[in-house]
Amino acid sequence: SRIATASADRTAKVWVTESGRLLRTLSGHAGRVPLITFSSDGELLLTASDDCTARVWSPVTGALLYTLLGHAASVTAAAFGWDRKYIATASEDHTAKIWGKPRVLRSGNKERSKDGIAEEQEEKKKEEDEDED
Repeated sequence: SRIATASADRTAKVWVTESGRLLRTLSGHAGRVPLITFSSDGELLLTASDDCTARVWSPVTGALLYTLLGHAASVTAAAFGWDRKYIATASEDHTAKIWGKPRVLRSGNKERSKDGIAEEQEEKKKEEDEDED
């Protein structure tokens, strides 16, 4: 089994519970990460940050899957819905947001939905670059 920790150093870490061994370091936030939580099935991780974003990660690979954009201040709370179809966030900007499955629009090397969800597309970009060669 695994456990996750959030940190002021702008990272989150995933640990093997039995041995205490570090499994993954999740990097990408530009601010302190005060919160991290697993989805109910343990297949996803959700972080909240002082950089005004929340992010969804794979705890197994450490891959960043989605960045939730739209708050104007630190994200102070975040949670998965029981079925993983929705995420709720709250912020010091005095708003709460419910995020649904992204409807994706192309925007640079990230895909951004109408809902403010940026889907990380590093693999897709690499494939496109290879196709151009």
